[in-house]
Amino acid sequence: VTLFFVSLGMLIVVPTAKVIVAALALSALVVASRFLTVLPMLRVLKLGTRIGVLSSLHLGQISEFGLVIVLLGVGLRHVDAEIVSLIVLVLVLSSTGSTYLIQFSHRIAGLLVRGSETILADRHTKGLTAKVPAEVVLVGFFRLGSSLANDFVRDGADFAVIDFNPV
Repeated sequence: VTLFFVSLGMLIVVPTAKVIVAALALSALVVASRFLTVLPMLRVLKLGTRIGVLSSLHLGQISEFGLVIVLLGVGLRHVDAEIVSLIVLVLVLSSTGSTYLIQFSHRIAGLLVRGSETILADRHTKGLTAKVPAEVVLVGFFRLGSSLANDFVRDGADFAVIDFNPV
C-alpha cells in the first residue's frame, strides 16, 4: 500500500493555476452531484430532506479508487500526468473539505432544510409543533424510553416523546 502512494506521488507534477481551478470546480461538482443523486433517492424512500442533506454532505468526497483507475489509465498511456495531478488534488480537496462538511453537517443541514421547506416540504413532518404541553418529556424512545412510556401509559400519566428516527 505504501509503495502505491509513493509511486503515485512520483507521478504528480506541480499544479498550474488551470489545474487548481479545475480541481476546485470538480470538488464542488462532486458535492453537488451527491445532492442531485442521494437526496432525491432518500426522499423517495421517505427518509426526509434532513437525512438526505446529511447523507449528501457526508458523502461529499471522491474515493481512492479513482486514483487506481487513473493510474491504470497512465499505465495504458490514456491519461497524462496533469490529469493525475488533477485527480489527486480533487481527492485532497474533497477529503479535507468533507471533514468540515461532516463536522458542521447538522448546522448546514438545518440551514438548507429550513431554506427549502417550501420547495421540498416533507409530508411526515408537517403539523409538528415545538410546544410540548406534557408534564414529562422523554428524550429518546429506544429501550429505556419505550419501557418508561409503557409505564406512563399504564399509570395514565401525561407525557410526550421527542425522538429522531428516520425510518
